[in-house]
Amino acid sequence: RPGALGDVTDTHVALRYERSLPRNSSPVVDAGHLFMVKDGGILTSLDTKTGEEVKQGRLKSSGKYFSSPIVVDGKLLVASDDGKLNILTAAGDWQQLHVLDLKEDIYASPAFADGRLYVRTVERLYCFSAK
Repeated sequence: RPGALGDVTDTHVALRYERSLPRNSSPVVDAGHLFMVKDGGILTSLDTKTGEEVKQGRLKSSGKYFSSPIVVDGKLLVASDDGKLNILTAAGDWQQLHVLDLKEDIYASPAFADGRLYVRTVERLYCFSAK
């Protein structure tokens, strides 16, 4: 938490979690939940108020995860290095909805702008739109 100087480890840490931490990707927060993915496809959701684990499980795509997850329209999108885009509900008790196999390595985080989802693989840039 902001608003202090010096060693604030004991007074300003909002939550602490030390298991199944991602090696490369950053977590994402949405609607009171923090989502993080570890290599091997271990997805963990935490309650941001209590720091308690809500759910942990293995995604259908068990590759390595260099890109960071994003949340778009209530969906959690998580891309693996083996070209799989995992689509899940962005809820503490998340559910896997679909896996899109782009058949090329993905290292960059997906991006969403102007109603379009952009996913960069090692060879291509995909743009998905519901329009």
